[in-house]
Amino acid sequence: MAQWNRIRKAWHSWGWLAVSSAAMLVGAALVALAFVAGFRREWVQVTGELVAAAPLISSGLALFFSGKNLPDMVLCNSPDEINGFMRNFISQGSSAHIASFQLSWVRGDQYTRDFLADAVQQGKELVVFAKGPDEFTEQLGKAGIRVIPYPSLTCEVPHFTFLNLRRAGSMRLAVVREPLPSHCIDIYNDRHHPQILALARAYIERLENAS
Repeated sequence: MAQWNRIRKAWHSWGWLAVSSAAMLVGAALVALAFVAGFRREWVQVTGELVAAAPLISSGLALFFSGKNLPDMVLCNSPDEINGFMRNFISQGSSAHIASFQLSWVRGDQYTRDFLADAVQQGKELVVFAKGPDEFTEQLGKAGIRVIPYPSLTCEVPHFTFLNLRRAGSMRLAVVREPLPSHCIDIYNDRHHPQILALARAYIERLENAS
């Protein structure tokens, strides 16, 4: 599993760039070969090289532009890594809206609970969407964290953290894609992924207005 995660991380970081660059280089080489040596060979061979080059170049360009807009990816392999990521991510914003149905990442970690309480004391706006209310969410409320219980749902709810909801240009969104043991988190920003952030904002506003 660890090796597979390293491969996934490598592909997400630079693998797509290596493959797209290789495809475009091979395509460009075929085009150059066709034109440089074209006058000394049969036109059928030259045409074949150009036909072979076209999909390589177009595929390489498509992979380059799609990979360029991929979200950042973080892989967490333990609850401690998840909590560490959450604390670091939340600390980067002036406000955080956290959708976590079970709140399992914070229920069993006193250090993280203290971190959230301290963040509120420092002026950070924290809103948590979770099931409840129960004794634990009441404790969070007493610490200054606004807790909004989910309405009765029959489907699985998304898990995400949205930073700086009302600060255009600095909004970021972390979305959980896979559960443990390979907790995959995609991080979006409003420069490259405005549509995704707009959907998350609409979801948050709907839950806030329903409370």
